[in-house]
Amino acid sequence: MKTWTLDQARSAAASGGVLSANLRPVGSMFALEFETRQGPATLIASVTKQIRHFGNPLKAFEIV
Repeated sequence: MKTWTLDQARSAAASGGVLSANLRPVGSMFALEFETRQGPATLIASVTKQIRHFGNPLKAFEIV
């Protein structure tokens, strides 16, 4: 699975490379995953390179 930073995800979405975005529950948090033309991708934090988790699912979709 590919990993994307926020800037990479926004660029891919703007260029039409993202087919869908899905929230995956991880405990009490959510992770944002994408289905792309080249396979699945997950949003990561640019500094820590860890999967970016969201407490509020609406915030996850607002930033992308």
